[in-house]
Amino acid sequence: MWRVWTVLRFVGSAMMVDRAVSRVKDIVSKEREPSLDEALEKFQKAHEELLKMEQVIQSKHRKLQSIVNRAKKEV
Repeated sequence: MWRVWTVLRFVGSAMMVDRAVSRVKDIVSKEREPSLDEALEKFQKAHEELLKMEQVIQSKHRKLQSIVNRAKKEV
């Protein structure tokens, strides 16, 4: 009985170690799903970049529109 108990304890410990190792691999893996904070930070950066690009598009549009308006006046 003592040997059975020792074997069961060893198997249980091995399973706990295996579970811990797989958990650490999941945490370290780059293919994991980002945390909420990481996702919010990425979203904020993307949103700021989007706003900057919209400003650039608006300024280019204004410049082109002024060129078109001047060309219409000359014709």
